Parts: sequence; structure tokens; C-alpha cells
Amino acid sequence: LKNFSRALSDGSLKTLAGAASGVGAVLLGAGPSLARFAPGLAENPGYALYVSGLQTLPVLRPYGIKPHLCLALDYDDSMLKVYDKLDMEWAANIPLIYSTKVNPELVRRYPGPTLPLWTMGGLATFVLQDREFVLDAGGNVSVTLLRLLRHMGIGSLLLAGQDFAWIGGATHADGHHATGGLPEFNPGRHQRLANLYGEEIISSLQYLTSKRDM
Repeated sequence: LKNFSRALSDGSLKTLAGAASGVGAVLLGAGPSLARFAPGLAENPGYALYVSGLQTLPVLRPYGIKPHLCLALDYDDSMLKVYDKLDMEWAANIPLIYSTKVNPELVRRYPGPTLPLWTMGGLATFVLQDREFVLDAGGNVSVTLLRLLRHMGIGSLLLAGQDFAWIGGATHADGHHATGGLPEFNPGRHQRLANLYGEEIISSLQYLTSKRDM
């Protein structure tokens, strides 16, 4: 509720319908594989719309990749840890699209322009459905970004760092606030799988659900 008064004066995503018609988009994630692909994207970005989650910004900074916009979806307080690693001056001209359900402090501290995202399941479902763009966010920031890009009418999509699993000693690329110790394997939550190269990877029900949705 604390976000609503700000959101009502922060602009609207409804006007972005079809704004990227025919444009290619690059959806950047913070999976460990990003380290393999980021240097090439930085060297040859092409003519494309680059987007990422807010939590991916600190990961992208060392590679010199600056997305055209970022998005915050998660409402838990751990998202505030992003600011422990984020270069605030560098991020000052990257628009943040924020779910109106996120921690208001996350929005208040962001150094750049902000735009609200109204999502299904909240008051907007009933109050703003005919006036605003109200999105079924899907519960994962990459799924949300993909659905937003469809609203914008993109012509093609490239995924980078969208692992939805981990291998070896890292669950995220360096710079992400969740980089650190590996979670203990829990058969009730995790699955051992093989990637295209036959290597064992570990994923979770949450990751696999998001991968299916994408």
C-alpha cells in the first residue's frame, strides 16, 4: 500500500504497448554461464533492447554492459542487499520498473527513474484492469521481463545467463547478492539433471517451473 501513492504519479507501462515492435531483445540473467557470454555481448552489442533484473545490475557492471531497463519483482527484504554492491552513479540513468508489491525502501533508494508495474493478484486486478497495463508476473523476474517484452512487441529474443540451474561451485555469477555458499542438496526441493553436454546440473522446482513458463 505504501507504494501506491508513488506509483500513481510515477507513469504508466500501458503506453509501451508495441513500442519495441520488431526490435530484438537480450534478456540478461545472473546465472554462472553469464561469464562466458557477457564479454562477447559487451564487444558487439548490436541493435537490441537489453533488459535485466535489478539484482543483475552489479553482475553486469564489470563487463561494461548497461541494460536499457531493469525490473524488480521480489518483495522480500533480501533485495535491499543489491545496494551493497550496486554502483549508484552508474545506475542513475537505467530506468527501474518495479512491482508495486516490492519493499517501498527498495524503490526509494534507487538512484534512477522509476516506473510502476501493476500485477495480477493485488488491488490493481480489480481497480485498474481497464485503465492500466496489469500483468500476470509469473513469480520470477525473468518470466516477468519476458511477458513485458511481449507487451512491447519485440521481434526476437536472446537469453544470456538464464541457467535455471547450477553446476560446480556457484549458483549465480560473481557480483550477485546471492553469490556464496551452495545450498545443501535436498531431494524434496532439488533435482539432479544433465545439460546438453551431459554434465550434471542441479535445479529446483522453482527454477524448473520458471523455465517451463518461459
